[in-house]
Amino acid sequence: MIILGIDDGNFSCKSFGRVRGEEIGFTVPSLVRKGIVTSRSVVENSAVVDADTSSITSTFLIDGEAYSTGDVKSDSKRADNRNYSNSNENVAVVHNILHQLGLAGQDVSVMTGMPFQYYYKPNGEINQAFIDKKKKAFATSVVNAKDDSVVTIAKHAVMAQGEAAYYDLLIDIQNERTSKGMSTYGVTNREIANSNVLILDIGGGTTDPVYVKRGATIDHQRSGTFEHGGYKIISELEDLVKVELGLSVELGRTRYQDALLTGHLQINTKRKVDVSELVNPLLEKHFEIIMEKTKAVVNGFDDIDIIAPIGGTTEFFRSLFEKNIVDNELRFVDEPIFANPRGMYKRMFLANAGKKK
Repeated sequence: MIILGIDDGNFSCKSFGRVRGEEIGFTVPSLVRKGIVTSRSVVENSAVVDADTSSITSTFLIDGEAYSTGDVKSDSKRADNRNYSNSNENVAVVHNILHQLGLAGQDVSVMTGMPFQYYYKPNGEINQAFIDKKKKAFATSVVNAKDDSVVTIAKHAVMAQGEAAYYDLLIDIQNERTSKGMSTYGVTNREIANSNVLILDIGGGTTDPVYVKRGATIDHQRSGTFEHGGYKIISELEDLVKVELGLSVELGRTRYQDALLTGHLQINTKRKVDVSELVNPLLEKHFEIIMEKTKAVVNGFDDIDIIAPIGGTTEFFRSLFEKNIVDNELRFVDEPIFANPRGMYKRMFLANAGKKK
């Protein structure tokens, strides 16, 4: 059975796992709206392969209601909606990524995510009732309206965001051939286990600072979630650009996201505008806000050995991290956007296929 870690965030849905013999990370926008979208690409149902997954519109039937995903011209900010994680909208987005991975007609085992402060109660106890509510939502039958195909989620586990990224740092999966065949197990990274590590998961809607003490023990008093992330930054840049350039059209969040990374905004195929004078102070402002809120949650950085920024929004701030984090080791993982789903995949894979060594 295919095993996937899925970080079903507000801005994008990320998956990591072994599909068709290859470990891959894959992402689709978390764009969804209730109802059937009638707009269609002129190349749909043809032999043309469209590599831009954001333009693929799919409609899923959940409990008799239609939910459309993809290029649905809806970008509602759901970060402050605690119940998004167990909503039909989120279920549709996750099934969209499963279908785009080509898993129609198959059974899958998945581990999805939840913001740290939603997964745990303030006292550190697992919020089992809320987790069960999410699992119940994902147990519903979901049908792709296009061809009546389904992907069956045969097993579903949930893990806290940030904690999953720490697991990715902590554990490597090893395969070893023995007299009894192939043995799979997890190997602990002793450097990580013996360090005080701050996972700083900056997502689209929320930021999760997760402080893990030596011995791989989460300090719940110094971990949490606050609502600040990529959505807010992109939205502010869009407002600034519209005023500065007198734009009235909607360019879509992808172009503003690229502008935050490059300092240039692609208006159309011929017109590209340097917006670095807007981008740089905006990023500095939001970096300062996130750092201040993070320090308030974790009670300062003095005893932290390693700070590991992860999540999609992290890339906006890479140079600012390098400039401002000088008294702690700064560690960027490969493809920070996939740190959470990669950790979820490792956790579920080892629970099913091997033992930690």
